[in-house]
Amino acid sequence: MDFTLLHLMAPELAALVALLVCLGYDYGALRHEPAFVREPAALRICCSGLLTAVIASLILLRVDRPDGTLFDGQIVATTYTLSLKALVYGGAIICLIFSRGAPRIQHISEYHALVVLAAIGVAVAVSTRNLLLIFLALELTALCQYSLVGLDRTRSGVEAAFKYFTFGATAGAFFLFGLSYLYGAVNLLSLSQMSPALASVPLPSSLLTVAYLFVLAGLGFKLASAPFHYWVPETYRHAPTPVVAWIAGPSKLAALAVLIQILLPTLEYPLLKADWIAALSCMAALSLVLGTVGALRQVELKRLLAYSAVVHAGYTLIGVAGGTRESFATAVFYSIVYVLATMVAFGVVLLACERQGRPATLDGLRGLATRSPLLAALLLGAVATLAGIPPLPGFFGKYFLFASAIGGATALPPAWTWLPYVLVALALAASAVSLYYYFLILKAALVTEDRAALPNAAAEVHGHDAFADDGHPDERGGTTAIRSALCLARQDYETKRALPELLALWVLALLLAFTGLLPAPLLDLISQGLNEM
Repeated sequence: MDFTLLHLMAPELAALVALLVCLGYDYGALRHEPAFVREPAALRICCSGLLTAVIASLILLRVDRPDGTLFDGQIVATTYTLSLKALVYGGAIICLIFSRGAPRIQHISEYHALVVLAAIGVAVAVSTRNLLLIFLALELTALCQYSLVGLDRTRSGVEAAFKYFTFGATAGAFFLFGLSYLYGAVNLLSLSQMSPALASVPLPSSLLTVAYLFVLAGLGFKLASAPFHYWVPETYRHAPTPVVAWIAGPSKLAALAVLIQILLPTLEYPLLKADWIAALSCMAALSLVLGTVGALRQVELKRLLAYSAVVHAGYTLIGVAGGTRESFATAVFYSIVYVLATMVAFGVVLLACERQGRPATLDGLRGLATRSPLLAALLLGAVATLAGIPPLPGFFGKYFLFASAIGGATALPPAWTWLPYVLVALALAASAVSLYYYFLILKAALVTEDRAALPNAAAEVHGHDAFADDGHPDERGGTTAIRSALCLARQDYETKRALPELLALWVLALLLAFTGLLPAPLLDLISQGLNEM
């Protein structure tokens, strides 16, 4: 075993050191300090470690990596994996910044440590080529996320965490069962040697078919694709919003990266490829239909974004079901765009609704353009990207997905050449319908007036004017006016206090704009990285 390239693990080591320092410092020197002292310390320590991990990943992109492997090829450091790791660690920083001062976040050091540990698990999952390490990394991330959902120990949070754990444990068992069958068929744990090993297996093989079906079921849960999506609405609704931003964003990159790693060795075997193409196509179609129908009925923003996540999982799976390296690259590109846009959307929900004492519903967004034009602009960009409005990144992502799926039809088995056209037609229909519920979000934020900001209007809701006929405040109307003034004062205070969160949102927006301005170079970079695998 060669340890001379241990510097390739520098990002993970930096994050791990920050995790240990955070716990040790909080349990030691700060154990008797109040929360307003402990939280900033934990935030600074963990963000410093994660920022070091991001910088280390970017530096490794520029240094000479002889073969980019560590521990006998079990860990690889390519342009593709290092870029994903930088994005994951950056997403963890955003999650921690969103958590700053959140009243629902308890167990301060444990919360920050769990976020860092989940990021380490995702980073290992995207960079390993060993089936056992993949399973351990994904389960490490999953256990951290179960804990984060229920860490506030409210009844609804614990219930959501239990449901999330129940579904997740079942999906993990499916995934492990599929990996065990895959190992039994090829007698290998290394994905780097999987492709030549598959040549020795007589095809078609029922053992391999069952293996890949169970693997797809396990990873379908983590991607929030139908029919494994039933945990998503309740988890998104009851978990703290910063945790939801993490689950909906960077953690999904791990599942997609692992799915692509496991499927890549099968591209040279049409009989084997046909099985998982059929399964993924069914999952994509169900995700598009069930997610769209579910989103149409929602008024709560987090549940609406949850069903939106199911729909976007369907879009992503269309790219994976294309069955070529080019279609895999488009799926990764689209997933990156979705991660950036959805984190912006959840950040706006956090700042515009929850931090200002408003419900996280469509009504809670009323008058956002007047209250906070910056947040309204960010929400407009994020929602328009999710809807695929040109010339935003979401449009290019969907275009690349659909074009690669149709272009790869000739590479499919003859019996399946019609399938990409059906999936693309269904996706276009889902995109058209999604404009309705995305328009509801924008209408509430940009068009509808905020009646809470109008004392007279607020009083009229209760059947009286805020001011009597003689010009003096009416007793009930005056109370309403005072409450409205206090509400506006709180909104102004929270907006000024949220400068770090606003800065994080604008960083995400700039990255999103970069993907829209230079989609082709980024897609080429992803394709080049996949060709190295």
